[in-house]
Amino acid sequence: MEVHLEKVKSYWKSKQLSFNNGEASLISVFFHEEDGYLFIGHVGVLVPDNYGSLIFIEKIAFQEPYQAIRFKNREDLNDYLMKKYNNAWDQEAIPPFIMENDELMEGYKVISNESKN
Repeated sequence: MEVHLEKVKSYWKSKQLSFNNGEASLISVFFHEEDGYLFIGHVGVLVPDNYGSLIFIEKIAFQEPYQAIRFKNREDLNDYLMKKYNNAWDQEAIPPFIMENDELMEGYKVISNESKN
């Protein structure tokens, strides 16, 4: 995964993409296909609330409205996203990885298929 993470960072740098360290941040879920392609499969915006929680704003599908979900911390957000998107069972692909702005999200971890239920 480190190789893919560096590819993303290098690509964004080559396009002069940068992020301000403000309160809101971009959450990107990257996927890796068997043929070697990396792509962003899901995005959302993460903002802190006044109570110490995090609010994740996302749009699941074109026909669905935006939704906002409150999480206690980034680990809970990671678990939500990995349970939803780590579904490349029995394929030669790395699990998705989650970036916050241009860094691997704090609290990122792979959730095994067995712990998804």
